[in-house]
Amino acid sequence: MQKKLTISIAAYNVEKFLPKLLDTIITADKMKDIEVLIINDGSKDSTTEIAEEYHEKYPEDIFLVDKKNGGHGSTINKGIEVASGKYFKVIDGDDWVDSEGLARLVENLEKEDSDMIITDYLEIYENSGEIVEKKYPMFKPYEKYDFGEICNKVGRLVFHAVYFKTEILKQNNIKIDENCYYVDSEYVIFPIPYVETLMYYPINVYCYRLGDIGQSMSFESLQRNIEMHKKVSMRLLHFLNSQPDLNDNVIAFLKSSIIMVNNRTLEILMSFKCKKTYKQDIKRLYKEMKEVIPDARNYIPTKTMRVMLKNIDLYYLPAWIWLKIKANKKRRATNK
Repeated sequence: MQKKLTISIAAYNVEKFLPKLLDTIITADKMKDIEVLIINDGSKDSTTEIAEEYHEKYPEDIFLVDKKNGGHGSTINKGIEVASGKYFKVIDGDDWVDSEGLARLVENLEKEDSDMIITDYLEIYENSGEIVEKKYPMFKPYEKYDFGEICNKVGRLVFHAVYFKTEILKQNNIKIDENCYYVDSEYVIFPIPYVETLMYYPINVYCYRLGDIGQSMSFESLQRNIEMHKKVSMRLLHFLNSQPDLNDNVIAFLKSSIIMVNNRTLEILMSFKCKKTYKQDIKRLYKEMKEVIPDARNYIPTKTMRVMLKNIDLYYLPAWIWLKIKANKKRRATNK
């Protein structure tokens, strides 16, 4: 019998976190319906041994998949390749799930046939203990939607909330960039042209760990890995440029989603010291954006950035100064 859900765990040196993640999945008491793939991305700690221990306890449900180190995208690609469950979910090895929420979701998957599922999720800040519920109020609970009709109301799709039908990922050969960080956006965007239906469950499932300076989303890490941000931004633009005719709403959704990623890259470039090198990077990226999306500037959410892009040579320095002032004010307010 086919499992209802494949959970693909991106596991690289997660010996401190993996037992908690696996225990929260097991505690949901739905193992007969869940396939757990621990995609070991060349870990050098005891991740492999921990995975083997859990496989011995649950030989029909939990599996270790060893591979050479290739980054987060490579673990997603391998998970899609190996997965046999009806639906597919990626979870980072240092996060975990709400056991009760996972159980409720799996119960609903018996009758579910939508191409994509969205659930609520939790942001959990380790340093402060704060828990933030992330919900989707634009949807009616437990309602199935035509994606082409509703996508203009979706807003930003995030990795933590999304589940895809596995056959969509396999049949359309969805492949994520490897040896690169920040490919979550690729994972949620690349399948969109093949999604026709969407179901929303108002259930907290994913627990996203934040507040650790070592995480890849820390500000210092964002700057350090700017080349990877640029790579993902360009890949998404090329992806959009390669798409056949799609519903106008879906095209608008893809434009908006991809511009949000590109805007983040622009913000990181603006966060460096004011130098000609970064100004040239901004000009190159914006040129690519305009070639694919002629009205790209209209999608940029930050007014300062929109003004700067109007004439980069003229407004780069004033925009940089203004953004730096705003960042300092925000930092002082946070430290009070």
